[in-house]
Amino acid sequence: MSTAVALVLPPSPAELPPGKYMSQGLVRICPQGFYRENWVDFDDAIGTLCLACNPGITTDGAGKGLRSDCNVVLAGYGVSTYDNVTDPSTVTPPTPTENGGGLPNATMCDIGYYSLKGQCVSCPSATVTTVKGAKSIEECGELPERGANLKQS
Repeated sequence: MSTAVALVLPPSPAELPPGKYMSQGLVRICPQGFYRENWVDFDDAIGTLCLACNPGITTDGAGKGLRSDCNVVLAGYGVSTYDNVTDPSTVTPPTPTENGGGLPNATMCDIGYYSLKGQCVSCPSATVTTVKGAKSIEECGELPERGANLKQS
């Protein structure tokens, strides 16, 4: 009776590791907010490019090699919207998409909302943010006087 033996060879020296890309003949690290999976040949021009995380999402640093590393929501953005929150501790962080896909797209929090744990949460009653992309509840202020313009930045 024979036994099959699996032989795993290391990548060839002409291959680029995940989390890195080629530029001007030099191996460089994918910047924060980008990733590159799999080992690829140096001469694969498309395969050596880093891919951007979904909109409003980034990585926790540079040199990431998996799409699932796109797991940080940018400040001022949210994956979901929570209305009428009386207890901010009930807001839960977003969960990654299936199959290691990282977080889904995030959108800039609208006027009247602020970013908390990767979600957009409505300001407390009788308060509002005056710009899109508010990063904390401290940006919720008293409602402006009637007729005042809110900034659409």
